[in-house]
Amino acid sequence: MNVFVGSHIGKIRENHEDNYLIGRAYLNSEKIEWLTEHKEVLVEQYNLSDNFCVAVSDGMGGHEKGEYASYLTVKYLSDHYEEIVNDVGFDEKLRFLTRLNSYFTEESSKRIDTKDMAATLTGVISVKRKIYGFNVGDSRLYSYSMGELKQISKDNTEGQRLLDLGILSDDELKNFPNKKAIYKYIGIKTELIPDIYDLTGIKQGSYLILCSDGLSDALSKEEIQEIVQSSVLNSLEKTKGLVERAVNATDGTGDNVTLIIIEL
Repeated sequence: MNVFVGSHIGKIRENHEDNYLIGRAYLNSEKIEWLTEHKEVLVEQYNLSDNFCVAVSDGMGGHEKGEYASYLTVKYLSDHYEEIVNDVGFDEKLRFLTRLNSYFTEESSKRIDTKDMAATLTGVISVKRKIYGFNVGDSRLYSYSMGELKQISKDNTEGQRLLDLGILSDDELKNFPNKKAIYKYIGIKTELIPDIYDLTGIKQGSYLILCSDGLSDALSKEEIQEIVQSSVLNSLEKTKGLVERAVNATDGTGDNVTLIIIEL
């Protein structure tokens, strides 16, 4: 698998609350320092075997707490990577996410300033020709195949819940003040039940796309598809181009942006 990742701190942000996992790699302190200093897109390419896990996490809790929340999330996955993607740790209910949540809540409770922090997490795991997507929060998972971009994950937000129940229309949702409130996240004190998507039937030659809400809030589905389907850009250029467009779309008031593209 060829995997491409791009990340940007945002034009006015002083810290980076996004993080990612690609195999065992994640945004370490050296890369975060580079992003903070240069305020440019960090873009990288990885190659993974058939058994892999990739993910995007967005920290909640503000400033250092948000940065630490996403770091703690992906570092746990990296530290337990071999267990997660082999026969001992893998199962179709993805119980490693429940173990991650238990670890996260225990660690966050050790300090007063981190006890309320939390993180989103969306990812893809592939083990022995089975491939699943998972989501907690409002980071997103898309697929691109046969010229069509589809949103696979569903945001775990109050606005999306009311939309699904028919209480709000699409137009009403735009002005709903609490639409971004997240009800499912890493760090929840009750049992975590992640959203799981069976992707085993996805066609060869497709893309899987993961991103933080810094990208999905800034760009429409049509804008994302426009770059992804380009025949003149390679995947590394598409990754960088999407992140740059998201950063520039918000006139300097936008969020951190992180994007992963997986070529199947």
